[in-house]
Amino acid sequence: MQLLQAEFQALTIDGTNYLLAAGTSDVNSDYIDMDGYRHVHVVVEIGTIAASGAVTCSLTQCATSGGSYTAITGATSTVSADTDDNKLIVLDVTDVTQRYVKLSTVRADGGNSTINAAIAIKRGGRKKPATASATTLQRVSVVGS
Repeated sequence: MQLLQAEFQALTIDGTNYLLAAGTSDVNSDYIDMDGYRHVHVVVEIGTIAASGAVTCSLTQCATSGGSYTAITGATSTVSADTDDNKLIVLDVTDVTQRYVKLSTVRADGGNSTINAAIAIKRGGRKKPATASATTLQRVSVVGS
């Protein structure tokens, strides 16, 4: 049996910042290069959602890193209650069909919302990555106990 490899990548939520401060602007993350991988989990840590706010996270994909990204059907989740502060959204896509994936974030309904972090976990790799993602400081793996 061949072990499937995984790689972890912290995402800049707006292409520049790892933390998205309170606001209402819609933003896209930096891209996730899926070369050599088939599946992706994206974990988004929602911060504070204003009483009138909403946050929608979705995944988009494209054949080129700088091209026109299109929505991945079904890879969307919305939180719209201020009681959803400090919770996670997890988007999981099996068998990604394009090489590049981005997280798209829409903050709507007039209220300020924050996003604390986003992490991509690429799975289904057939070989161990030559180097860890530039955003991974350490990775410890243990088999058994």
